[in-house]
Formats: sequence, structure tokens, C-alpha cells
Amino acid sequence: MDGLEQTWNFLALAGYRFKPRKNLDINIFAGYRYLSIEYEKVATIDVDLKGPFLGVALEFH
Repeated sequence: MDGLEQTWNFLALAGYRFKPRKNLDINIFAGYRYLSIEYEKVATIDVDLKGPFLGVALEFH
């Protein structure tokens, strides 16, 4: 990609899966993500995105 200098991505995740009904699995997870992007074309742009997150995933069978 033209102008892209460097990218870092770090993700830490922990979760728990349980089955409340025969055809349903529920996944609950929490984590932390760090994303860093360095871009240089006309000007230099450094972006750092970081922080915790929560999520829920439903699996139907």
C-alpha cells in the first residue's frame, strides 16, 4: 500500500462458553486491543487505537 509505513496489532482475549439450550451456545468474551498505524504520503499520520472491549456471540445449531 502506497504510503503505509508500519502497522501493529495486538489482541488479548478471554472468554466463556455455555449451553443454556440444546441448539444454542452462548460465548461471552472480554479483551484488550492495541492497533498502531503509521502513514506517510503528503503528511505523516500516526494513529494509535487502544482499549478494552466486551462481546457476545450466539451459535445456533
